[in-house]
Amino acid sequence: ADRPFLEDLDTLPIPRYELLPLERYKVPFIGGRYAFVVTSRGCPAGCRFCIKHVTYQNSFRLRSPEHIMREVERLVELGTDHVHFEADLFTINREQVVGLCDALIDAGTPVRWTCNSRVDFVDQELLHTMARAGCTMIAWGIESGTPEILARARKGIQPERVAETLRWSKAAGIRNYGYFILGLPGETEETIERTIAFSKRLPLDLALFHIAVPYPGTPFWFEALEQGWVRVERWEDFDMYNSCVLNYPNLSAKELQSAARRAAREWSLRPGPIWTFVKELRNLDTLRQWAQIGIRYLGWIAGKA
Repeated sequence: ADRPFLEDLDTLPIPRYELLPLERYKVPFIGGRYAFVVTSRGCPAGCRFCIKHVTYQNSFRLRSPEHIMREVERLVELGTDHVHFEADLFTINREQVVGLCDALIDAGTPVRWTCNSRVDFVDQELLHTMARAGCTMIAWGIESGTPEILARARKGIQPERVAETLRWSKAAGIRNYGYFILGLPGETEETIERTIAFSKRLPLDLALFHIAVPYPGTPFWFEALEQGWVRVERWEDFDMYNSCVLNYPNLSAKELQSAARRAAREWSLRPGPIWTFVKELRNLDTLRQWAQIGIRYLGWIAGKA
C-alpha cells in the first residue's frame, strides 16, 4: 500500500559495498572501478513522459553533502575511483551540489565522477566548480531539436539553451553525453530529421537515441491510451531500444525503430565520434569492453538485434 515518502534521506545507512564484487563494475569511456551513489530522489520538472509521475510524483528530497561524502569515502577505501552521482536530477539544488563539490575538493578525494542534469539547472560558475571537484561527464536530457515537440512534452527548455549550456560544459572541461527521444507526441518525419541534424551540431562526446515509451501511469501513457497509439499490452514489450510500443497514424512502430537506428548510425559513424572512441582505447581490457558493446551496437543500428 502507498505510504508517506521518507523525508530525511540522511537516515538511510551507507550501502554494504564490501559485499559486492566492485572490481567487476567497469564502464568503457570511464575506466577503473565504477559505482553509483544516489544523491536525491525526485524532480520538480513536469516532463509528461517521465516515470517520476508514478514514483516520486512532485516531491524531491536531498541527501546532505556530508552524508554523500561518507558513502564516497567508503567506496574510495574499497578501491573505487569513479562514481556516478545518480539522481532524477543531480543539479536539482545548487547549494547541495556546491557543498558536495567543496567537500570533494577539501578532502582531496581521488575520485572522478559523472552525473545527469538539465540544461536549465546549471550555470557557467557551477559547471567550473563541478569540473574542479572531479566531474568528467554530464548526461543531458535533450530529447528533441524541435521547440514544438519540447513544449508539448512540457520539457521546459529550448534548443538554443541546449547548445549554449553544452558549450559552457565543454569549456569547463566536462564531456557531454546527450539523450534524445524519437517518437514523442507530435513527432513527424520532418521533426526527426531536425533532431538528427541538431544532434550533429552540438558539442557532444556521446549521443543515445531512445524510442519514446509511454510508461503506464505517466501523462504520456494516458494520452497514448486515449488516442489509441499503444500497440502492445505486455510489460516486457515496454522497451526503449529494440521494440516500439507506439503506432501513430503518421508514424508506424517500424518507422520509429528504423529512425532511431538511423539517427544513431548517422551520429556515431562520423569522424569526430569515431576519433573520440579511438582515443578512449587505453588498454586491451578497455578494447575488449568496447568490442563487446560495439558488436551489439552496430547490430542494433543495422536492425539485426
